Amino acid sequence: MLVDIPFQPKWQHKMLVGLKTCTSRTKRYGHTGDTFRHFGKTFIMLSIEKRTLKNIADNLYTQEGCDSQEEFKEVWIELHPRKGWVPNQKVFVHFFEKV
Repeated sequence: MLVDIPFQPKWQHKMLVGLKTCTSRTKRYGHTGDTFRHFGKTFIMLSIEKRTLKNIADNLYTQEGCDSQEEFKEVWIELHPRKGWVPNQKVFVHFFEKV
């Protein structure tokens, strides 16, 4: 199934060259095997897991396209200014690859 997942333009290069291979969201945007199109390319969802923000920052910040744990936290706070950084908040991590 084709699903719609929004991405900021700043992620284009990293997604197209395979440096950003997951995205963390407060809601689930599909299921394993679903596809989405962005930046003129198709991506397939490999898996979706629920993890805490701290776990993502500690273990997946590079797959999120960030250069450090701190950068991942800053990106999260920028996108979620009302709730901010809550380390134990569980979110959906969508793992994907370019088709």
